[in-house]
Amino acid sequence: MRKDSHRSARSNPGGRVRYAVVGLGYIAQVAVLPAFANARRNSEICALFSGDPAKRRTLGRTYGVEPFPRTDQFAPKVLHFPTAS
Repeated sequence: MRKDSHRSARSNPGGRVRYAVVGLGYIAQVAVLPAFANARRNSEICALFSGDPAKRRTLGRTYGVEPFPRTDQFAPKVLHFPTAS
């Protein structure tokens, strides 16, 4: 395991990986979301993004996740993007 992998695991309480799913089309509904839901022991779906209000509402309820219409309403508050220094 790389040295920096240890650091990110320690900074994430419980060592869970958090996922945000952008786009709630067919593949997200039949493969991605069910796979993440089945990996609850070490993973968490933290946000759903879709331009379709019905998909946001339905899938947000199904997976117990807050849905957003646009990524800019969520990403700056929670997601951490690496930057070049």
